Amino acid sequence: MIVSPTPLGARRDVRVAAVITGGSTAGDMAAQAALTLRLHDDSAGWPFGAGWAVAALLLANSVPALLCVPLAGWAADRCDSRRTLLVSGLLCAVLCTGLAFARQPWWLLALVAGIAAVSSTATATLGALLPVMAGRAGVVRAGTVLRGAVLIGGVTGLAAGASASASVGVTTILLLSAVTFAVLGVGATAIQARRGGPRRSAPAAVAPVPEPPVASVGSRRRCWQLTAGYAVVLLLVSTTNVAQVFFVKDTLGASNVGYGLVSACWTVGTAAALPLVRRASPEPDRLVMVTLFGELVVGMAITGCAVPAGLAATAACYVLAGAGACAMQIAWGAVLALSTPEDRRGRQLAGYNAVVRMAASAALGVGGLLLAWVGPRGVYLVSGAGSVLVAVLAGLIWTGRAAVHRGKTTSHIQHNGTD
Repeated sequence: MIVSPTPLGARRDVRVAAVITGGSTAGDMAAQAALTLRLHDDSAGWPFGAGWAVAALLLANSVPALLCVPLAGWAADRCDSRRTLLVSGLLCAVLCTGLAFARQPWWLLALVAGIAAVSSTATATLGALLPVMAGRAGVVRAGTVLRGAVLIGGVTGLAAGASASASVGVTTILLLSAVTFAVLGVGATAIQARRGGPRRSAPAAVAPVPEPPVASVGSRRRCWQLTAGYAVVLLLVSTTNVAQVFFVKDTLGASNVGYGLVSACWTVGTAAALPLVRRASPEPDRLVMVTLFGELVVGMAITGCAVPAGLAATAACYVLAGAGACAMQIAWGAVLALSTPEDRRGRQLAGYNAVVRMAASAALGVGGLLLAWVGPRGVYLVSGAGSVLVAVLAGLIWTGRAAVHRGKTTSHIQHNGTD
């Protein structure tokens, strides 16, 4: 079943999706900050110490998303999207409520794993619904709106969760996070667009996304190759999260204010890039080039941080890196939404989300090892240069295969002409 809204309803659907996504992201990030502080303060109850407790929390928030890829993809493709989002949101709210009162380590990790698994289904379902909500021409614009909502929600949630834990308590923050999950589920019922579930007749005022041609970027093998390159760049860039505080404070000699300034500059770059990325053409091949360009920009900016320079230059590089990261994330999400066949879109997005989440989590371990081996500046150099190399190689592979495809197409046309 695919139900597309009217043009006015499409804009309304995107706004509703942005509100509930931004709200649930804020609640999720606030809960993550609050749980991290709880683990730090109550580490005596953990048999393996605070450091390993935080690592276990991160793994519990990532591994289930990878293990549940088949189930999340199946639910996103085969079940009614409205019901899936409603049930996912309410179930996450129940689990988060239990998390607020959990004290035993293994219960806490089990509840976090459950929330991660259920929310991965909701993420894949909403991502697969995006082309139905916005239509093919509006996928990139809608993606920028949702990305902006996630950005605002993430920053707000982290700040609120970290600052309010001492005043209102971790339990209160987790209960408020449960409310945001419930709002996600209930709010999703206001979205007119629907997919999955039994077929039924419905007016479609927004043009449906056409099936991609056989030789398009949407082929599973090519999508996964490009996704693998994207994940490697994400992993490399995310390793700098471990080294950032040491690089800014110890290597550059900045104060706490300087550290906060550099951290904020990434968000500034992301926000500045949103209006530019929004104008990108909704053609998969062009969006692939935007993705590769974004990867290249991020790599060059991170490499620039490793060059001996002051705090101002590092802040400027962070603005550029944030802009590049924004471009590659939105563009590649739009590529998958536009190029994957309708009946497999949820499964493709579920796998993509799992790969991205695992890359971000693995970066913490890789970043720690690199920090011990090559130091803070070395982490930035390895990360930036590696990202540039991956982006260049992916670009060469992509352009080479595109040239081969064009050659085959030309040969086929000429052959048919002689017939």
